[in-house]
Amino acid sequence: MAPASHTHHNAAIPQGAAFVHIHSDAGMADVTIMPGRVGTARATIRIWNEEFEPLAAERLTVTLTPPGAAASPVTRSASKDQDGSWGIDDIALSHAGNWTVTIDAGLDAKRRLLLDAPIVIEPER
Repeated sequence: MAPASHTHHNAAIPQGAAFVHIHSDAGMADVTIMPGRVGTARATIRIWNEEFEPLAAERLTVTLTPPGAAASPVTRSASKDQDGSWGIDDIALSHAGNWTVTIDAGLDAKRRLLLDAPIVIEPER
């Protein structure tokens, strides 16, 4: 199936978006970057527990590491949206290729959820 026709947790993945589902024993995250290509984009992150219920967090940061040893990672704090997702606007995606997305969610004063996975950023159109 094409990515645009997939659904995850009852939400469709927008056409042209980069998407990854990351999971561990402590929780999971759905990361959507729109558009999923070189340029300026918005990241939307949803975090879940093992029952696919929204996971409460006090803070959430995202680090996007571009491909290549000389490229510098971009780390940004996310803002919680009214629908419970976390968002970051105006992310500069400088290179096409396999980036690494790292989610660091502070669940409370003593617990955090740390996840990472590759995500593909397409060339500029």
